[in-house]
This record gives sequence, structure tokens and C-alpha cells, in this order.
Amino acid sequence: LFPMAISLLLPVFMYGIVLEKEERLLEIMKMNGLRMRNYWILNYLFSMTIYIVTMFLFYMFGVFVLRLEYFTETSPGILIILFFGWGLAQVSLAFFFSTFLSKARTATVVGYLISIYTVLWGVTLSMAVYALPRTLPTGVLAYAPFAMCRIIYLLATKCGYEECMSDMSMMTSEMKSCLVSIYLNSIVFLILALYLHEVFPQEYGVQKHPLFPYYWLKKKIQERRNRRRAREVMDHAGDGHLDSQRASLNNAEPSPTNGFAVDMSKEDDDAKAERRLVYMINPRSEEYPLVIKDLKKIYAGTGGRPAKTAVQKMCLAIKQGEVFAL
Repeated sequence: LFPMAISLLLPVFMYGIVLEKEERLLEIMKMNGLRMRNYWILNYLFSMTIYIVTMFLFYMFGVFVLRLEYFTETSPGILIILFFGWGLAQVSLAFFFSTFLSKARTATVVGYLISIYTVLWGVTLSMAVYALPRTLPTGVLAYAPFAMCRIIYLLATKCGYEECMSDMSMMTSEMKSCLVSIYLNSIVFLILALYLHEVFPQEYGVQKHPLFPYYWLKKKIQERRNRRRAREVMDHAGDGHLDSQRASLNNAEPSPTNGFAVDMSKEDDDAKAERRLVYMINPRSEEYPLVIKDLKKIYAGTGGRPAKTAVQKMCLAIKQGEVFAL
């Protein structure tokens, strides 16, 4: 019962994630500017907080109320590493399984079925099929719930028939393998969950291309190359036109075309890089069908009020096949 008791938070985590998808809360948050990176980080931290509080109360009950040797005699370091790793793995598994579900009620049922049956299989394998002195096969240990059941069985057997592991140095190689499997599962299933959430068809939202990580990396590399080429052109150009453009880029002189000085000292690095790219683009290039160079917008003053500058020296380049929105 102990492995099952610490596994029943899985359906709770799955329910929360799927409910946000079902009620379109996730899509609404994304439309309001939420970045998915922040969403997953906060969700992960929130789930881990619930798990840590639950396990702390569970541990205190076992130590001070039931006074079980399993909790009082076993090294706290071993228990902390085990419980914390299982929490990480449980949250990652919840993220992974919730990717394939769109209804909160279904997620709850599936979550309880996964928790109960995987624990039953894990306990059966550890206590009946591969009981000591036999070791659990590596292929079975590769799944975190089975590894968790196995290490709890090993610790309980030590306390019941021999001596509780009061020091971390007493851990066997099989126990260490179980812990490694649990932590690796937390990483692997988290990566799979984040990837599948982007490419797996959902009821709401638009899925990405299966190779979107490759295209994202390719785009970042190309942007870096473009910025580097822009800096090289601006640094080595010697004709009068580019000299004047460099003066404008370096905020050295006012623009001769608008009649007033343009202070670009507060411009951020991305805007400067975009402006450098625009200055180096060949006007006849088909790679950038839309190029905006030094755009300005000034609203005339009324009622004796001075003119208001809304936009000054805006530069923007849109590549072929690129979608841009403000």
C-alpha cells in the first residue's frame, strides 16, 4: 500500500493540466501573452510544492504517529533522494500522459488506472517474480514506477529481516540503479511531454511541425549570421552613403532628412541589430520582399501644442515566407 499511497497524486496533476486545455484557459492565457516556457515552469513548481507538502506530512505521520522503523531507522538522506526523485518523475509523467487527453474527467480516470495498476505490477514483480536474492531486469527498471516499487521493497526487506539502512553507504548497486532510473525518467518524460504538446494534435490551438526544434535552431543560427554580416558591412564600408548611415547608427549626428536630431541612445540591442540588417540589404534582393527603412511618424501640434513624434527611424525587414505581427 505504501508505493500506491505516494503515487496517487499523478491523477491530480493530470486533472489540472487537462482541465486548463478543456476550458480553453491555456489558449486564453497564451493570447494574453503567456509564454509556454513560463507556463510549464510554474506548473512544475506548483505540482512539486503540492507533492513536497504531502510527502512531508506523510513522513511526519510515519515517524511521530506510527513510529515505523522504515521511517525512523532508515537514513533520511536515502528517503529524501528517493521521495524527491519520485516527485519529479511523477510530475513529468503527468505532463506526458496529459498530452494525449482532452477531457478532465477522462484524465482523472486514466490517472488513477495508471497509478494503481503500475504499482500493482511493480509490487508483484518485486515480491513474487523477482524477489530477493534475484535482481529486477534492467528493462523493467527503465520505467520509474517499477523502479520506485523495487527500491521501497528493498528498503522494507532490509528493515524487516536484517538492519535498516541507516547510512547511504549501505545502499546496494540495485538501489542506486533504481534511483538513477527514477531521475532519468523525470528528464526523459519531461522532454517528451514538452515536445509532444507542441506537435500532437490538440482540440484547440495549432500544432507545430514535428521538426520545429530543428527549424527554430536553424532560424536562430541564420539570425546570428545576419547580424554578424550587418556589423561587418557597417564596420568596413567606406562610401559616403554608408558613412552617413554609420553616423546615424552610432547616434553621432542628427538626420539631415527630418530636420531634427534623433536620439537613439535608448534603443535596445535587437532594434539596433535589425537596423544594421536593413542598411545592408540590397534593394533588389528577393530574400526580403518587405523592408522598412527609417520610418517616422509625427503628429502635428494643435492648439499651440508642439508636434508629437510617435515613431522615428524605425527599421524592419520581413523575409520571404515569414509572418510578422504587431
